[in-house]
Amino acid sequence: WESYRKEIHTLYLGHNKSLKDVMSYMKEHHNFDATKAQYERHFKMWNFRKNLNDDEWKFVHNRMEKRKRNDKDSVLRVDGIEIPNKRVKKEISRH
Repeated sequence: WESYRKEIHTLYLGHNKSLKDVMSYMKEHHNFDATKAQYERHFKMWNFRKNLNDDEWKFVHNRMEKRKRNDKDSVLRVDGIEIPNKRVKKEISRH
């Protein structure tokens, strides 16, 4: 697993591939056949995630509003991956 960690991270978070797509790619290109549950367990262990929870979105909203009042632009990054402004606005409006 550790030898594939960086590539899995790049596919899942860097290229925003779905878990299903990552599994297919790894099987085709590396003959690495693991179950969905095994991937999910390793993602949790490695803290690979694409979504924030409700409290985290509220925090983002408050922080971005504070920066806006100070005439500062904001860019949201989760685990080093930039979240597009369109998605940020959508998620903030939902929470």
